[in-house]
Amino acid sequence: MYLVEDDIIELVLKMRDRFKDVTLIFDAYSKLTASKASHHPSLKETGAVINWGVDSPAEIEAFGSGITHEKTLYLTDENALGRLSSGYRAMFALAGKFKVAREAHRIFVFELHA
Repeated sequence: MYLVEDDIIELVLKMRDRFKDVTLIFDAYSKLTASKASHHPSLKETGAVINWGVDSPAEIEAFGSGITHEKTLYLTDENALGRLSSGYRAMFALAGKFKVAREAHRIFVFELHA
C-alpha cells in the first residue's frame, strides 16, 4: 500500500511528536516517477497505485519543525553498484549520470526531534 501525501505528513509528524529522537529512513519516488509508475508492468499486475512523489528533501523538512534531512542514498551510488552483476552495474552506473534517472528512486534519511 502506498500512502497519499496527507497521510505521509500526518505519520511523520506523529512519529516526531511521539518519540524523543527518531531516524526515519524510507525510499521515495520522484514526482515524475510517481506520475508514470502506473505504467510499470509489476504495478499494473498488483494494482498498486503510487500516490505521491517528492523531488527534494526540503519538501519533507517543510512538514514541520524538528525534521532534518541527513542524507540521500542513491541506487546508482558506487557502494550499491558493487552488489550487482557486471551488466546491471554498467546500466546503473550509466543511469546515475542522468539526474532524472538518479533521482527517480532513492532512499532518504531524516532525523526527527520533538
